Parts: sequence; C-alpha cells; structure tokens
Amino acid sequence: MGRPGIAKGFGRSEKQDFLAHAGNPNGIDADKASASRSHQSLYLQHVLPCIARGNLSQAEPILKLLAQSKTDVAEVYRDLANLYESQQRLEEALVYRELWLDHPSEDETELLRQAETADQLGRKQTAASLLEMLLKRGPKSQSSRIAVLRHLMLQECFLEARSRIESWFGQTCDSVVLELLSTCAVELKESELACCLAQSCLQERSSAIAHAVLAAAMQRQFREREAYDHLKTSIALSSDPQALPWPVARLLAGVCLDQNRLDMADELLQKARLDQPASRQLLAQWGELQLLCGNWTSGFRFCSASRRADLSLPSADAYELRGVSDTASEVPPLILASDGTLGDSLLFSRYAPWIATALSRPVHLYVQPPVLRLLRDSFQAPIEVHPIGELTSQPSEWILPMQDAPAVFGACDQQPVLASPCLKADPALVEAWRQKLDLGSGERLIAINWNGSALQASRERVSSDIPLNAFAAIAHRPGVRLLSLQKGFGAEQLRHCRFADRFVSCQNEVSHEVRLEHMAALITLCDWVICDDSGPAHLAGSLSSPTILLLPERAGWRWGGFCSRSPWYPTLHLLRRSESKGWNDLMSEACELLN
Repeated sequence: MGRPGIAKGFGRSEKQDFLAHAGNPNGIDADKASASRSHQSLYLQHVLPCIARGNLSQAEPILKLLAQSKTDVAEVYRDLANLYESQQRLEEALVYRELWLDHPSEDETELLRQAETADQLGRKQTAASLLEMLLKRGPKSQSSRIAVLRHLMLQECFLEARSRIESWFGQTCDSVVLELLSTCAVELKESELACCLAQSCLQERSSAIAHAVLAAAMQRQFREREAYDHLKTSIALSSDPQALPWPVARLLAGVCLDQNRLDMADELLQKARLDQPASRQLLAQWGELQLLCGNWTSGFRFCSASRRADLSLPSADAYELRGVSDTASEVPPLILASDGTLGDSLLFSRYAPWIATALSRPVHLYVQPPVLRLLRDSFQAPIEVHPIGELTSQPSEWILPMQDAPAVFGACDQQPVLASPCLKADPALVEAWRQKLDLGSGERLIAINWNGSALQASRERVSSDIPLNAFAAIAHRPGVRLLSLQKGFGAEQLRHCRFADRFVSCQNEVSHEVRLEHMAALITLCDWVICDDSGPAHLAGSLSSPTILLLPERAGWRWGGFCSRSPWYPTLHLLRRSESKGWNDLMSEACELLN
C-alpha cells in the first residue's frame, strides 16, 4: 500500500497554493503555520474525545482526512497506525507508523516515544535525529533527559554528557544517574572517580552497569582479579546474558581483551558493536582481537578504519596509476609514512619493494632518523628513504601511513611473499665489528636484551622486562659469549651482573654505540639473539637472524595471542610466560632451542 495522497475538497490545490504565493514566498510559511494550527484544533476537538471514550475507530474519518492533507500533527499518523494494528490491517499500520516517525511531535513525551519506537524498529538514524531534536529543545522530564544522555554517550560524547548530567541533576543520589555518571568517568579514564560513583550506585541497588564500570576501572588500576570478579557479577546480574544492557558489553569487552580472554572478548565485542556500529574504540578493539587471533589482514583493516575520519578504508585500486605516462620521471611515487614505533618501521618497510614491484611505481619511505641509514643500506631504486620531518612538503594524495599498508594491500596471510624480511646490514660495518669482537675458535655469540624503553614500560599492563640475572642459564653454557644490546633504561644492571665476565671484551664500546645500522651489523654476527618484546626483536627478525623472543603473559598484537612462531619473522621463536611458567622456565626452554 502506498502513502496516502491529498484528499479532494480539503484545503486548496497545489496549483492554487503556487499561484497565491508566487510573489510572496514568506506567505507559504505563514499558511503552513495556519494549517498546522487548524489541524491541531481539529485533532483536539474531534479525535481526543474519541480516544477518551475508548472508541478510536469513530475518529477514523477525520484522521484519514488529516493524513491525506499531509498534516504535521504527528499524533494523527500514530493513531491511524494503532487503529489499523488493532484491526490486523498490518500493511496499512506499517505505512502510518513510518509516517508517524517522519513527523516529529511537538510534545516532549511523544517525541521520546517516537525515538524509542524508531530504535526498536531498527531505524537507528531516525532515532538519533529525534533525540538530537529533543536535546535542542531542552528536555524537561527525567526520562527524556536520561534518553538524551544515553544518546550522547552512544555517540561517545562523554564530556558533554557529564556536563549535562551535572547541569540537570546536580549532586544526585539517583542510581540511574549515578550509572551514567560513573560510565562517563571510566570512559574519560578517571578510574578512581568511576569506582567511587559505581560503589555509591551499588549502595542503592544491585546494578550490572555499576559492576561493569568497576571491572573496567579496576582493570586500568591493574587490579585484575577484582576486575574479573566484577565482570562475572555484572554478567550474572543481567536478566538475559545474551542481551546485556548498554554499556555492559562495551566495558567488559575491553577488560577481556586486556586479560587475553579472547573468546569472551569476541562475544562481548560483537554485542557491543550492535549497539554502536560506528564506534571508533570498538572498531579498534575488534581489529586488535583479529590480530591477536592471527587474522592479520582483517585485523589491520578494522584498525585502519578506526583511525580514518569516515571509518572507511581505501582499496589498493586507489593507489594504482591511471592516466600517467610510462616515463619513470613522470610517475608519482607512493609515499609510505612511518606512524608507529621504530619496530613498526622495520616491520612494515618490507612493503616498499613489494609495492614497487606490484604497482610498477617508485616508493618513498619517510621514517624516523634512527632507521634511515639501515633502510638506505637495504633498499635500492626505485625506493628512496627520507626523514619523516621532510614529509610536510609532499602532496597528500599519494601518502599512505605505513601501518595502513597491510590493510590496503593485504598482510602476510594474503600475500605470502611479505612473510620474508628484506633488511640487510652494511657489509663494511659487519666486517669492522667482526674484528673488534675477536671471538675465539668455536665460540658462539649470543646477543641479549632484557628491557624495553621506560616509555614502553609505562604503557604496559604486564611488564615485558626480564631480570638480567635470569639469563644466567644462557651465560654459563659452554662456548657461549654474550653480547648486550641493551641501551638506556635497564643497562645499569650490567654493573651488578653475576656473569659480567661472560660478555665480549668490547662490550663497553658496544654499550655506547646507539646507531641502529651498527646494531644490525652486530646482530648479523650473532648465532642467536634472545630478547624481550622490544626493538631488538624486530631488528633481529628483519635481518632473518635466529631469535628467541621471551614474551609476558599478554603480549602485544604484533605477536598474536597464542602462536609459537611469527608469520612476519620466520626465524623467530616465541616463548610465552604463563601462570605456571616464569622467566627461568622460559630460559630452560631457550636452552633446549639452542641445542
């Protein structure tokens, strides 16, 4: 059934309206306002009394007449939808229900009802528009204000939501308002305040949302056991675990991801993304989950999309040459710009030769100064390597953030050739360090690194740092010489090391050498590298050196969640700590691999 047309004999024709207002556009608005007042009067006089008597069908003629005149009185379409629904005329009811949602009511309560109905019918955009209208009008009732606040929070406008809570409710003890306020606090990373508010809420009544807030806040405070207890309580308190109230799934998904409970994180993130399909945070978490599960290309796509303004991702087609001469000098280079750590620059630089071959175009890498020399030693034309500080002068249409390359062109699970590292050390530097190391006949050289940077340590929930003395089992193996790659934070442990005599004679010179190309030359000379999750792992892997990487209970996405080998670095062995395995146990496993 189509939408009702204009009834003959009710109001003037469109032609008459046009002729009457051709020279007076402002008159159109005046007539619309007049018609709206007239329709409202008809509704009040003829429809409301029928509703009061419980006989809506008696008002059908006037309701249809008003609908056919395309009235702005929203309640007309609502009443017709209700009437036809009661008469099982469902197709007609649906038409009028849609018309009702398309005509925002002037009444606050009715407008809220429209927004709630739109949401139930899956018309998320309509619901959002109606709530925005309600927000602009300044809601007066508590139910309207709560609905508007939830809308703001679903849009991740937590600062604005908190400001309006404070303005509308002041120092309230209402448990629903406290739930919203505590959610804003935890989302704004104010963990202590979030805990206080959630505990106040729980003093009023049991609340799945308050327990979810406590779980998220305590996880940020590294109180993981307490966080998990609140997580379980929150899920248990939900009347239907399959339909958790917002924002329970959103908050608990982050806790599960941090605690490496990937199956639970998967289930919770799927629920949370149904409520907030455009959430950047949830999109990034979903991408991280895919990476931890080894779904590399998919994970990079979601992570890249979460960083873009429109949550979209360009395809590889966007970087193909079209309408450009084959003359090499006229082919614009694709620019890969470093946007992560030094380790990421080493990891993703492999895309430069692959793109140059696959797209038949030059590639310019813009990277941090410490990796310039190494990458220049490793790549030849048509690849050029420049400092990241010079990037501002380049045209933006050919710039691709380096971390987006796997999302655009595919990761090693789609492009197996990308599983082969392509960096190499300068042969002259390798030979110079060979002479300085002066190893004895049959001696094996093992490089070690035990601490990441201080900045990295401050960001980690579970420390990846290893006590230097844990390497004693390696140091005392027959025929082994140690080479410390440790720089800066953690290097002071060498002064008190129990096996200092096992390091190479030129260790002091090595310790003061910070240039990455020299570190690459040294690693090339090593039989093995054994290290923590830090830059040397990426450097050794990128040079295809045999490497044992010792990981904490929850490692970063670059190493997957559970695998023992890295798809990016075939020569890397991944050993992971667990509740039953400490660093000393991993050292024993490393010794077995050395054999």
